[in-house]
Amino acid sequence: MVVSVKNLVNGCDTNDQGIVIYKHVSSCLKAGTKVTLDFSGISNVTSSFVNSSVVQLIDDFGYDHVRSLLVIKGVNNQIGSLLRERMTKIAA
Repeated sequence: MVVSVKNLVNGCDTNDQGIVIYKHVSSCLKAGTKVTLDFSGISNVTSSFVNSSVVQLIDDFGYDHVRSLLVIKGVNNQIGSLLRERMTKIAA
């Protein structure tokens, strides 16, 4: 399943926006469905957004489970760097 971030939220700035993404992706992960989280058309994200979306997934499902089922695409340098930083930190 492909989850297009820009089709679900009008920005990636707040915890509330991150929770919207979290809910869509977590329902797929619960079912064991592979998910592609597509950030195409998104120019930046905040730590709050990443914490309430992707980091919360890792907290709930575990790093290995998320890594095995979640593919992230369409990221620019800012988004990719922040996601890697937060995911690496939570995995440690």
